[in-house]
Amino acid sequence: AKTKTMEKLGAGLAMNLLDYFRISKTISFKDGEILLMNQNVNVTPTSILCDFQKGLIENIGFKEAYENLYNTAKKISFDYNSKFIKGYKFKSGRDVTEWQLKVVTLAGWGKWTIKHFEPEKYNIIFQMKDSPFTKVYGKSTFPVDIITVGLVAGGALSNFKEPIETIETKCQAMGDEYCQIEIGTPEVIEAKRNELWKQWKLI
Repeated sequence: AKTKTMEKLGAGLAMNLLDYFRISKTISFKDGEILLMNQNVNVTPTSILCDFQKGLIENIGFKEAYENLYNTAKKISFDYNSKFIKGYKFKSGRDVTEWQLKVVTLAGWGKWTIKHFEPEKYNIIFQMKDSPFTKVYGKSTFPVDIITVGLVAGGALSNFKEPIETIETKCQAMGDEYCQIEIGTPEVIEAKRNELWKQWKLI
């Protein structure tokens, strides 16, 4: 029954996804508490996350702040997505990925599309437009979606079960038309990260 419900609602808009959560009882509301997939969530102003990230970068430096934000988001996302995937029967990694994009869109992390999908080579590229986080964060000389990149890494790791890392190569906060997040093997992403961070004068 769950699979049929997913197939029926899978192509729907954000409101349809919210309806699915209600129908499948994966979301519940109590006084002072929201549970999604048995995990506590809350509605937090985007400015809080932006100011927290800016403060962390200012206090401990970009590199250490990046590692803290990225790795924490990755771990949380991996745990959450692993439970999500286990609870429902997806037909393929592509189906999981598309469903994950619907979830992050519903959660207010921008409008997501898949630009390139080559999972057998762990080569996947997402594009994201109109992220409230990027909009509130303001202009920057480097990509600002650090938490988002970590969330994507954890989601991809839970999906493909292989060592995977991610990096943001374009960002609307830098004046780009869209934010672009790329998934690859640790070696590929580390090399790309070092090259881009030198270009952006982060190291």
